Amino acid sequence: MKTLTNSMPEGVRPLFDAYLTKFDVNQLKKIIRMKNRGVEKDEILRKVLPVKNLTSELISDLADAKDVETMVSMLKETYFNDAFKTEEHNGFLELMLDKYAYEKLRNATLKVDVDVARAVSMFVGRYADIMNLKILIRSRKMGYSSDVLETFLVGKGREIPEWKLHEMSLTTNIQEIISETEGTTYATPLKEALPEYEKTGSVYHLEAVLDRHMLKIVSGLASEYGLTAGTPIRFAVAKEYENRNINAVIKGISEGLSPEKIKPLLITEDAL
Repeated sequence: MKTLTNSMPEGVRPLFDAYLTKFDVNQLKKIIRMKNRGVEKDEILRKVLPVKNLTSELISDLADAKDVETMVSMLKETYFNDAFKTEEHNGFLELMLDKYAYEKLRNATLKVDVDVARAVSMFVGRYADIMNLKILIRSRKMGYSSDVLETFLVGKGREIPEWKLHEMSLTTNIQEIISETEGTTYATPLKEALPEYEKTGSVYHLEAVLDRHMLKIVSGLASEYGLTAGTPIRFAVAKEYENRNINAVIKGISEGLSPEKIKPLLITEDAL
């Protein structure tokens, strides 16, 4: 991503610069999880990578923190301060960080050149829709109240406006959330994955179809806006899924899973 960002024209670079924040946040979430498990500093340093604003020095300092609360206090003195807009995080640190990463993407839509603005806006809007749907599904599965759930959402996206998000936050089960997507491009893939969710109880199947839908979206952007921002957006998103797929294959093989069990875990264009 750093290489891609540095090779981009100035006019579109703010988007990819903001996209790097996603990777900063992913590494921060990794530190939080390990700190909660009491992992030693040496192991944290082996497993966490510096990205953009999460430098090697900051990772070392966070690894030294005695607990997560101390980590948060330290992060409030850094570039990541905007992620902590409330004093109380009530255990929702990862969601706060995800919202922070999205806000960087949304702000980037105002900084890119006009000739790439439409493609960038479409991508960020779709990103918001899919992020909101994942939050709604997972939060409803975990039993959060509607008031709490709604605070997790990142605001209107490309197809799902604020009022619809509010209605979806009031639903009582995942089936109702999916029904509320009627009329959007997300309805069909979610409905097709619903039987598997009802069979297994795992929201992974619903999240996976949303990921595959995102891959389909960026492929469409590459076709429509191939001479501007579409192609690099597709490359960035596809590369991220590619890395996830490699990790899934390695983990699956290490745990002795058969190819038949590993393949459904992969996010690929073949599954579109």
